[in-house]
Amino acid sequence: MTTELTVQQQTPMALIQMAVQANADPDKLGKLMDLQERWEAKQAADAFGQALADFQSECPPVHKGRSIDLGAWRWSTVCRA
Repeated sequence: MTTELTVQQQTPMALIQMAVQANADPDKLGKLMDLQERWEAKQAADAFGQALADFQSECPPVHKGRSIDLGAWRWSTVCRA
């Protein structure tokens, strides 16, 4: 006889819904809301990192051209390669 384990990824929002249905106390709900905020922040950071990596893989190299000196301000122009 084989037993199969299925793993379902629970999001913090699903846990909050389960806690509300189970009439959890406000302290537990507050902790779950904090968890939800941290989870959303991590998801956003992961999405930003992926978008940046995708951009960097498609972005053409930028080469410096000549330098420009305007007294206190200095920068380099960009040469199109």
